[in-house]
Amino acid sequence: MKDQERPYTDPSVMQRAMKNRLTRRSMLKGAGMGVAGFSLASFLAACGGANGGGGGGGEGGGGSNTDVFNQQPGDSVYFENWPLYIDQAKDKNGNVYHPSMDAFTKSTGIDVTYNDGIQSNEEFFGKIQPQLANGDPIPYDIIVITNGTQFNVLVANDWIYTLDHSKTPNFNENAEPYAADPSYDPGAKHSMAWQGGFTGIGFNNDKVSRPVTSMDDLANPDVVDNPIFTEKLSRIAARRGGQS
Repeated sequence: MKDQERPYTDPSVMQRAMKNRLTRRSMLKGAGMGVAGFSLASFLAACGGANGGGGGGGEGGGGSNTDVFNQQPGDSVYFENWPLYIDQAKDKNGNVYHPSMDAFTKSTGIDVTYNDGIQSNEEFFGKIQPQLANGDPIPYDIIVITNGTQFNVLVANDWIYTLDHSKTPNFNENAEPYAADPSYDPGAKHSMAWQGGFTGIGFNNDKVSRPVTSMDDLANPDVVDNPIFTEKLSRIAARRGGQS
């Protein structure tokens, strides 16, 4: 990418913003105690610990951005996520709460401001990018963002912290290889997997001769009792049989 095409932040501006942010935003106690309760996504470089000091955003900030982990522990964290991406329940008055977050607070003493306001990667990135590019602080300590263009830009501009994996024992012990060393973030240097998606197959036991365990089963009329589907398969087979 040409220099004029890459988003750029004046290192001195980001350094000043970092120091200001570090004085008024708390960080996870021990910068990793909460990992046993939930997986972290991205630490934003405009957020930080309780005391001043610390480096900037990697090379762009003129110092190691892991300096934030040497700050004194804080007592609150702002976690921004997608809707329905975490367990929730209702109390006797009908108020929604998040059991995992309550358990985390009870275990660590860290109050969590949890919000599920991320509706799309593009919309959320568009919301925070101007502030980050200007070296201004944003309110989020942890965000959940899909790996891809927006995440790559955050990394390229040193707008998220590198993680200290000496303080993520649960992740280190249990993460599958694809999560511990993802292609988009080698060594999980800047991120930790929040969720992995997969496609499931649901079937009606009354309509199948045995459990459906593969896509081939769906196309097998001996397994799936679906006349319409079977007819379509027969037509396809007939057309193929008529080809020379």
